[in-house]
Amino acid sequence: MYLKSLAIAYLTAPSASGARPSAFAERMSTTTRNSPVASHPARTLQNEEQYDAERKILDEIYKSCGGKNWYEGDGDNSEDHCAWKYVTCNDDRTIRELDLDYQEMTGTIPESIGSLTSLQELALYNNGLTGTIPESIGSLNNLEGLYLYDNGLTGTIPESIGSLASLQKLYLYNNGLTGTIPESIGSLASLQWLSLWNIRLTGTIPESIGSLASLQGLDLSNNGLTGTIPESIGSLASLQRLDLHNNGLTGTIPESIGSLASLLNLSLWNNGLTGTIPENIGSLNNLQTLSLSNNELTGTIPDNIGSLTNLENLYLYKNGLTGTIPDSIGNLYNLQNLYLHNNQLIGCIPASIMKLNLYDFEYYGNSFTETTPSPTSTITLALTPSVLATTAPIASTTNPIGLGSVTLSPTTSFSRSYSPTKTNILALTPTKPPTTASPTTSATAPPTTSSTTLIVAVGLGFAVFALLALVVLQHMKQRKNKSGEDEGVNATENVERGPGTGVMEPGLESLLPSGVRMIDSDAIEIG
Repeated sequence: MYLKSLAIAYLTAPSASGARPSAFAERMSTTTRNSPVASHPARTLQNEEQYDAERKILDEIYKSCGGKNWYEGDGDNSEDHCAWKYVTCNDDRTIRELDLDYQEMTGTIPESIGSLTSLQELALYNNGLTGTIPESIGSLNNLEGLYLYDNGLTGTIPESIGSLASLQKLYLYNNGLTGTIPESIGSLASLQWLSLWNIRLTGTIPESIGSLASLQGLDLSNNGLTGTIPESIGSLASLQRLDLHNNGLTGTIPESIGSLASLLNLSLWNNGLTGTIPENIGSLNNLQTLSLSNNELTGTIPDNIGSLTNLENLYLYKNGLTGTIPDSIGNLYNLQNLYLHNNQLIGCIPASIMKLNLYDFEYYGNSFTETTPSPTSTITLALTPSVLATTAPIASTTNPIGLGSVTLSPTTSFSRSYSPTKTNILALTPTKPPTTASPTTSATAPPTTSSTTLIVAVGLGFAVFALLALVVLQHMKQRKNKSGEDEGVNATENVERGPGTGVMEPGLESLLPSGVRMIDSDAIEIG
């Protein structure tokens, strides 16, 4: 107790010159004996000079940059900056955080800010700061977060920034910074997020960037970067986002990118990249967005792209891609946007694409020989006795949408309207088997070639339905013929069925499966 009283008496006593006691001493004079500071006089005495020095730095920041709300040097808390709303201190009263964003600050950041050696977070974003980033910022050895984005800062990124061994987040985007990415940035072993987009950077991406083993997000987009994407980028095992779009990058996409197993977003669009899409891109199982558009890529779309089952957005437009669209794209059941337009793709659009619940599908500007039927088109298929039922969906090069699964008689023609409505018409009519041994299409089908093949898909459940439907139709025809010969048939036995003129034996309709009704004597409707 004696030592505590002695410490407070020492700090509050007037100096020999009669000068006013320091701000730190005045704060101590009002501190209760139970406070952490009062209970540690040795630490208090040791940090008095540090406390006053940091207060002077705050005064300099305000004098240089201003700000509307953060500075309380003239208010009720003027003698204890640790009580200010936007300043956070450690237990020893050294400044830990400066959160001065959205404060309408202008002017330049003073060099003295590098003396806040206990600082862990410096947030000056969304102000009107100008001038350069001070070299002294590299002295903030405990800094974990540096947020200077959305200002008007100019000059280059200081080399000293590579000394921030504890730095985890570096956000400098939306400024007027120029120059190159310093090689020293590869020394930031703790860095997790690096965002330098839209700051007019030039030069190349340094190889040292592959040393950032903890990096999760790298955004260098909207700059003037040139050269190639370094192979070392494949060493970033924790990387989730790689945004290099809107630069002047050339060369090929490095094979090492296939090693980024944690990657969620790969954005390389609007560069001058050449070569092919790497085959091992199919190894990025967590990928959600793949954007390679507006480059000079050639070759085919890798078939293993269908392995990216988490993919939601695939943008490959405005390249020189050739070949056909791989059928494996139909495996991308989470895909929402598919942009393949303005390439040199050929062939037909695979039926598997129509299984996807796409929000947008752009494929114009290619050389497809056959395209998806319009929503109002009708596909009619005639089946011969030589065609056996299968379990695969009905599809062909002239019918890329697929027709679903249904069981058909070898002597039955089949038509279905592809309509966005919920009701689809399935007409079954006994026909004379075609003379040819292979499936053909009627006049209502899109044009076909001799090489056109049809795969008939049949589900076990529909087998019973089709056989029953045919029995009903055949029975109706026989009944109709009989009724035409027998003039004594009671007229009440004829039942009108919609717009058709067919007749049906009373009670026969009950034999039809649920959801099926007669259109006329030759057709039924499923809906």
